[in-house]
Amino acid sequence: MSIEVWDAENRLVAITRADNTTIWYGYDYLSRRISKQLNSDPATLFIYKGWNLCAEYTGTTLKKTYTWGMDLSGSMQGAGGVGGLLRVTEHSEGSGGSGGSTSHYYPAYNGNGDVSEYLDTSGNVVTHYQYDPFGNTTVANGSKKDDFAHRFSTKYLDEETGLYYYGYRYYDPVTGRWPSRDPLGESWDTDEFNEYCFINNYSYWDYDILGLKGGKGGKGGGKLSDEAKGRLSG
Repeated sequence: MSIEVWDAENRLVAITRADNTTIWYGYDYLSRRISKQLNSDPATLFIYKGWNLCAEYTGTTLKKTYTWGMDLSGSMQGAGGVGGLLRVTEHSEGSGGSGGSTSHYYPAYNGNGDVSEYLDTSGNVVTHYQYDPFGNTTVANGSKKDDFAHRFSTKYLDEETGLYYYGYRYYDPVTGRWPSRDPLGESWDTDEFNEYCFINNYSYWDYDILGLKGGKGGKGGGKLSDEAKGRLSG
């Protein structure tokens, strides 16, 4: 069992796990997560363009950069980046902290914007993922299966907690629910009365953008086209 600490703006600021490990989180004025720290380890720092993660540092050392294109909305960030990640670049330092090298990896997607594979520059599949309808990973194999955070719905998986970071909220695929209330507040629409419900349980067809009210093309979500649904269902 873990203990969660939330601030006055409904943001997760700390989790203490059963093994007494504590993960701390920091946010900017837009509520974008800008830091994550495990106990007293060097913090992981996040740099954004809009809501798309562009760079990841450990302390002052650049570890990864991310290249984005159009997402499922057909625009750069209309779907919150779902299906829009084009490339992950890993950075490693050379001897003595100088020089260094980069390795590029390219995600492939299923029809709902979930990352199903990562390929190297030679086109070799280095990682393969499969998910159940609510985002639990059912298959993870390949030489780099533990090296990529963007997975279900192209969202960032925190391996330390098993939660996906969506932007305004975190998502728990085990329960299929948000651990916190919708920051947009209550809706009296009979389809959206539950503020913890994940896209009205339509996760097979729909996707959430940033952790706001989603599903059926609502304020915080989107839906697949009929053509895409047909391809998925055969």
